[in-house]
Amino acid sequence: MYVDDIIFGATNEKMCDDFSKLMESEFEMSMMGEVKFFLGLQIKQHKNGIFICQEKYVKDLLKKYKMNETKIMTTPMHPSSSLDKDEN
Repeated sequence: MYVDDIIFGATNEKMCDDFSKLMESEFEMSMMGEVKFFLGLQIKQHKNGIFICQEKYVKDLLKKYKMNETKIMTTPMHPSSSLDKDEN
């Protein structure tokens, strides 16, 4: 649930329901379901945990600056280049 950019949750579903009913009796609000985005962050909920990432933000930036169709490279340098220990 979002309340002016605030979310709540619980591992106990009954507690969540009771709290939402209490909040609805005091404030005008709506239940939005499982959170997917919050303050620009992408929220992914899985059985093994909750993960927060900015994947959508990065994709939007790449699109904005027309970098979303650039050639992908696994390393930012030529593969035949080698790095040596700096002796100085």
